[in-house]
Amino acid sequence: MLADPELRSAEALDLPISTRKAYTGSLLLHPEIRHYPKKAFLQPAILIFDGAGELRYRWTHTEKITNLWGARGRPSPEAILELTRESLS
Repeated sequence: MLADPELRSAEALDLPISTRKAYTGSLLLHPEIRHYPKKAFLQPAILIFDGAGELRYRWTHTEKITNLWGARGRPSPEAILELTRESLS
C-alpha cells in the first residue's frame, strides 16, 4: 500500500489519480484527504517488479461505468500472489 499526497509516484509511474468529483465525494468517507496538497489521491493500482526492478505486471483502476468503476477485471489476491511468485523466481 502506498500513500502519496504529493502524487510523486503517480507522475513517475503513470498511475491514475482521482478526479475532482471522486475527491469531493471521498471527503465524506476519508476526511484526512482534505490535507492533501493537490486535492487528489492515487486510484487503486497493482505493480509487480522483479528482483532487478523491472516491471513485470501492471493493473490500474479506470473510472468507467463499463468496467464497474474499476471493480471488473481486478485480479484476485490469488492471481496477484502467483504473479508475484513468478516475477521473483
